[in-house]
Amino acid sequence: SLPGLDDLEVVRNLQMFTQILRMRNNSSSNQPPPPIHNDFDKILQGVYYKMRRMTPCALGNFKIRFALPESDDIQICIVGMALGLNDKVRKSVRRRTVGAASKPESAWPGRSGGGEEPSDVHSDT
Repeated sequence: SLPGLDDLEVVRNLQMFTQILRMRNNSSSNQPPPPIHNDFDKILQGVYYKMRRMTPCALGNFKIRFALPESDDIQICIVGMALGLNDKVRKSVRRRTVGAASKPESAWPGRSGGGEEPSDVHSDT
């Protein structure tokens, strides 16, 4: 379990993601570059958009890399893992529903899933 996620459990729906942002600094040399926090916000919004179908999920194992491929370029790369989460209460209800509806019909020829269970059948032999 993950800290702070008491009502949710991690399911086996894992997805690795990569988000890359490459920017060019076009400002003149006498002006400072714009703050980078706006660029991080753009990157994270892209990650949230990619993972919108996995909600609820937890994002973790972030690795952030900066690169300067050119003298006026900067590249920011975020690699991480999305862990799909599931509500424990909803999952237990689903298990009961599936278990009740999954009686094998082929085990009892001539019956359509109803009637006596094997533990209710008595033989006189």
